[in-house]
Amino acid sequence: MRKLITMDYRKYPIFRVLISLILGIVLAYSGTLSFVSPIMALLTAACFCLFSGVIYHKTTYQWQWTAGVGVLLAALFVGFGLTKFRLIPSFSSSLEHYVKQNRQYVVTILEPPEVRAKSVKMRVLLEKSLEDTTILQPCMLYVARDSAAAQLRYGDRILINSQIKDIEPPKNPDAFDYRAFMRRKGVYFTGYVPACQWQKIDSGHVHWLRAKSYQLQQYFSRQFALAGVAGDEYAVITAILLGNDETMEPDLRARYASAGVSHILCVSGMHVGIIYMILNFLLKPLDLYRRSRYAKALLLVGFIWLYAHITGLSPSVTRAATMFTFVALGGLLRRPADIFHSLYASLFILLIINPSLLFETGFQLSYLAVFGIVIFQPKIASWLKPRTRTGKYFNELASVSLAAQLTTFPVSVHCFGQFPNYFLLANLSVIALSFAVVVTGVALLAVSFWPKLATLVGYILGFEIKSMNSMIGWINELPGAVSDNLKLDLSQVLLIYLVILMLVFFFKTARKPALWVGLAAFALLPLTILYDKYQQSNKKELIVYQINKNTAIGFQDGSDGILLADSALWPGSSDYNFNIKNHERQSRLSSRPVALQETLFKDGNFAKVGQFVYFQNVTLYLLERGQWLYPTANPPQVDYLVLCHSPQAPPEKVAAALNFKHVVLDGSNTPYYRDRWQDYCRQNDISFYYTVDSGFFQIHIRERKKMIEKK
Repeated sequence: MRKLITMDYRKYPIFRVLISLILGIVLAYSGTLSFVSPIMALLTAACFCLFSGVIYHKTTYQWQWTAGVGVLLAALFVGFGLTKFRLIPSFSSSLEHYVKQNRQYVVTILEPPEVRAKSVKMRVLLEKSLEDTTILQPCMLYVARDSAAAQLRYGDRILINSQIKDIEPPKNPDAFDYRAFMRRKGVYFTGYVPACQWQKIDSGHVHWLRAKSYQLQQYFSRQFALAGVAGDEYAVITAILLGNDETMEPDLRARYASAGVSHILCVSGMHVGIIYMILNFLLKPLDLYRRSRYAKALLLVGFIWLYAHITGLSPSVTRAATMFTFVALGGLLRRPADIFHSLYASLFILLIINPSLLFETGFQLSYLAVFGIVIFQPKIASWLKPRTRTGKYFNELASVSLAAQLTTFPVSVHCFGQFPNYFLLANLSVIALSFAVVVTGVALLAVSFWPKLATLVGYILGFEIKSMNSMIGWINELPGAVSDNLKLDLSQVLLIYLVILMLVFFFKTARKPALWVGLAAFALLPLTILYDKYQQSNKKELIVYQINKNTAIGFQDGSDGILLADSALWPGSSDYNFNIKNHERQSRLSSRPVALQETLFKDGNFAKVGQFVYFQNVTLYLLERGQWLYPTANPPQVDYLVLCHSPQAPPEKVAAALNFKHVVLDGSNTPYYRDRWQDYCRQNDISFYYTVDSGFFQIHIRERKKMIEKK
């Protein structure tokens, strides 16, 4: 019977060094040891390396363990120092001030632009201002889309007129932190360039390998189009094989994600493995002689990394390319590559090159899936013993899917809040098709010089992709296809992985302490979930969300919620999914939508009567466009006046009709009304809050006590 594949950690010293490196990266990101500079950390690492070398060569065996400790400490400080270098901005405060005060810059496009519905997104290098002040800082630009902007290419140098500013933090609770994401990539600035506010200067300022890779990607994409592959089929094959997903519709991507096979739409280790197998087969004759084996290894490594560049060097592709590099070198040396050595070595090298990869979800899922397959797949496959070749094939496929899901689902649920209930069915039905799609796609590119044959292969390819899309659509229509609105916080994720790790150790070593630790972690898991639910059940809050051109106000009373909003922001809409959904998931809340135009509504502690909203002991008045108020002798008292959609009523007349001390403007108001009300509030000692400037407005309610928390 096949057992869990584990390893003797004494055979893999790189594992201990890798753990130290990861610990150093985490310490740097957490802000621990903030007084240690990057240079100080790297110098400390060098000292520990020197110490280890001296100890190893000059002391007796009984003291050589200290040399190992020195190496581990060196790895920790290397991870800390390299990460600090990426986190600390490479510009001075004076340069930052200068960038934000100027408007005209010469920039070079650093990667292929992404054409969107209303703009062209591009990462550029701010080279200098019009006054020839050198800047040399990366920046994310959004150029208004027109026919000229859509023609911009990687390496073009343009003169822009734009207000450069900091990338803003998230303006809604629990929203994706785009600023932190970009800062890990070394990008701190952003800007919008209106139409006719830029001019192309010249082109050709490119890295030759990246330029050739992009040209090859575009060339191969054209071959699919010339062979008659179009629509969703074209979007799928260019995404699967070339990493070019610009033409893919969001709805198609969402269907694959709901079925649990979104990894198929990304170039991953499977695709790199297929390319490697095809190349290895074609280069088989080079195995006959020693010198030719060197040539074969070089060709394999070269083509694999060229393919990785063509597909955009995603985390999963760089991981696979690094591992197959070790496989090729092992074949050259006539030594089979140890899978754990390859995994640890590739992970170590990639984190040395870019420590921020550790915090990218795609990178985490890629390695977790491989570890799961390597460790658990043989054991899972041994549960059934099919006798037919077809049965064995599907058994292996199912075991791979289960093993990968076992190690990836905690991170997946933590990040995305959903679980595909039919992932096994989807993988069994789609993986084989996706393999055929990749092979047929490679075959089409190989015969693209023969138009008639390429058209025939393109027809077969289109049929395969249509079948795959139809299967995905059918799975999504099954009842209960997706468990949505799930939540696992970081502590729960770590507990799950501790349970998995301890069980692996127990089944391998039969040591009872590992079992007891695993059972203790398993027992703690439901307790943390119950405690989290208890905290949420006592939560009472009111949030005015920041959403441009729309109004959304959330009310939470324990597990009950009301979302008072424009219909464009109701659950299921794209704006809701982007701005509100994750906060409600984190709060274990499924809100009932109520339209702003609703004149009479009551549910629990929430009530809306006309424009008055009552929640717990808080009273709001919603003042909208087209609504007029008239003075009264005894104006009603409201806690918060919320302005929506730029109301025209003058502040003085509103104050004569309502008694209020707090004014909140959301993103549906224009800057003109912001200035108008801000001036009035300043003159009359009234608190003023504008979500466009300051982000969401939140009130925590504690029985009869009110506390305003400004983000």
